[in-house]
Amino acid sequence: LENLFYIFIFCTGLFADVYKKFFPLFRIFFQILIVFFFIKLFNLMIKDVRIDFINSILSKESISLIFTAFCIIVLINGSNFIDGVNLSTISYYLLVLLIILILSENNYFIADLYFIKIQIFLLFILIFFNFRNYVYLGDGGVYLVSFITSAVVINFINNNTIISPYFAVLLLWYPCFENLFSIIRRLFTNKNTYHADNYHLHHLIYLFFLRKNILYPSNITGLLIFSFNFIILTLGYKFYNETKYLLLLIVFSVILYCCCYFYLRRLLVNK
Repeated sequence: LENLFYIFIFCTGLFADVYKKFFPLFRIFFQILIVFFFIKLFNLMIKDVRIDFINSILSKESISLIFTAFCIIVLINGSNFIDGVNLSTISYYLLVLLIILILSENNYFIADLYFIKIQIFLLFILIFFNFRNYVYLGDGGVYLVSFITSAVVINFINNNTIISPYFAVLLLWYPCFENLFSIIRRLFTNKNTYHADNYHLHHLIYLFFLRKNILYPSNITGLLIFSFNFIILTLGYKFYNETKYLLLLIVFSVILYCCCYFYLRRLLVNK
């Protein structure tokens, strides 16, 4: 039954790839329907954020359902935003799943290791061909891999309460923040929040390398972003149950993102 939802979410992205006039609001509508029914059917709700006041609110099923759906929708669309250069999305989710796999095996945490290993294997194949410009995820692939990973991460946190829920936030911070930052940025510049643009961080890094005549700027940009996230998520791995350190890593990542973004934006665009 899970596979049916994976097909639905993939087809939503596939329609966006094939039919360019597939209106973004319709796309969001179908995403919400799929995600809501998936969460409800498989009881995949976020219930603990380690803040008593918020936990009391999330104890109401309807609120938890809406909150979880919102988080997954933000992740799915944020993942589409970061998929502008080679390796970016594939390597990110490969890293997330590898960390969950290693953490689970080293600490005997509850996780569907067989399923996770299959996803890792498939992503390794995709990343090889993506590196050589033979394969691209497209909206369908991005929606699918981010949707699957969101379910893996939520289940992992719910089944292992010793792990801080902020470990999940750290694992998925980049696409989520990219989405929220892009929406705020477009609102401040009076641009449509659902129209694509080339002012995401990875686009600016790519443009910087392109102007410096760096070979393979798309691959280099993807590797650079991966390297940063590898460092951050590896540090988070060591503090998976230490909320204060996880929050510090999240805040540091967000601040560094903003600093790099505004520096490159001023350097490359606002001349």
